[in-house]
Amino acid sequence: MSSLEDLPSILSSLAELEPDASSALLTALQEGHVCIESDAAANHPLLHRWGPYLYPKRHWILETRIIDHLSRLQMPLPSLSASSSDLSEEQQKALELALSHPISLITGGPGTGKTHVARSLAKAVTGRTVLAAPTGKAAARLQSVRTDALCGTLHSVLGIRSARDLVREGSYLKADLLIIDESSMIDLSLFAFLLSSIRRGTRIVFLGDADQLPSVGSGSIFADLENILPTARLTHCFRSDQAQILSLADAVRRGDPEPVLAALTPFEPSENTTILSCLRKGTEGVSALNHQMAARVMGRLGQNEEAEIPILITRTDYDKGLYNGETGVLIRNNVKPLYARFSDGRIFNADALPPYEYAFALSVHKSQGSEFDHVAVLVPPGSEVFGREVLYTAITRARRSVTISGDAEVIRQTILTHSRKISGLRARLQNR
Repeated sequence: MSSLEDLPSILSSLAELEPDASSALLTALQEGHVCIESDAAANHPLLHRWGPYLYPKRHWILETRIIDHLSRLQMPLPSLSASSSDLSEEQQKALELALSHPISLITGGPGTGKTHVARSLAKAVTGRTVLAAPTGKAAARLQSVRTDALCGTLHSVLGIRSARDLVREGSYLKADLLIIDESSMIDLSLFAFLLSSIRRGTRIVFLGDADQLPSVGSGSIFADLENILPTARLTHCFRSDQAQILSLADAVRRGDPEPVLAALTPFEPSENTTILSCLRKGTEGVSALNHQMAARVMGRLGQNEEAEIPILITRTDYDKGLYNGETGVLIRNNVKPLYARFSDGRIFNADALPPYEYAFALSVHKSQGSEFDHVAVLVPPGSEVFGREVLYTAITRARRSVTISGDAEVIRQTILTHSRKISGLRARLQNR
């Protein structure tokens, strides 16, 4: 049972005693927080108090499960050594850190070489390597780390078929080295299940960017674990030498809106530019933009002409090798979609495709793990609820250029707001 399913019972009891706490807990759970800071009494079987934090009991159990399994998995392992002439100094230090600890984090912005370090790591550790990521697209990219390794989404590698599977203890994953990419996207329940599925003696390395958007579900687990577990931060970006992109991303990460406000430009769609919006709904949201741009393309189409429309796969089809988040081009005429073409040359009949949506514009959330030459970022009113992480993630999708458009005050508030989700994980680990 999810925490949101527990809410009617929790809140009906809590509201009688603490109406403000009841409302705060509901809002917090909807926003993905693990708990709230409250002095309300926890006199309900589905609530739990720890210090200043009030938890839904299920979240307390999951967070405790993470803590217990982290302790179980931190058994001493033989320290290994390896060096590579094509690693930078900080990349070499990250490699050494991962080879010296049973569990470690390698964090850094896009293009800082996390995957490059993982490739050297996989060469240095003998035995069975397993590679996994939250999304199919990220998993497909991770396969380059070691082509003979088991590689897939966390759900496929762990045998998760439905949300019900997450409440059971997983059978132990057989691996000497486990590398998980895009770890910032893993929520509370999946993180707990993952750790419970790893056998002792496995060397575990979490790759990710603690400054990116947190998981869509509950918790910011990867960010909570940064520097609590052995952590290497990569800072030098090899992807782009464009000072504009790097300086804007750094300003947003630091919470300084002024350089971004000075760089605002009016929004002008371009064929060579990927549009990223912080919202899905509204006049400047992804849905409206895609509808408008598709209508414009189709309106220019002659009787026997065909159009190329960018699409985004929204559900993984393992049989076809098409992954959630993968982009392609749909060829269609005025009557119907005909076929789709993907970057590796694969072609599929339109009626054989898994679910997809038009992708003239993408949400920043959907763009995680991707990179584009030119990016136009839209920051409509309402974006501030996602905090600076949404803008940092959008800017760092760009390789060569980025433009930012939106109301100055909305952008200011977005950068001044932090979207880190409340939990007691760091405090509980530090107190052990």
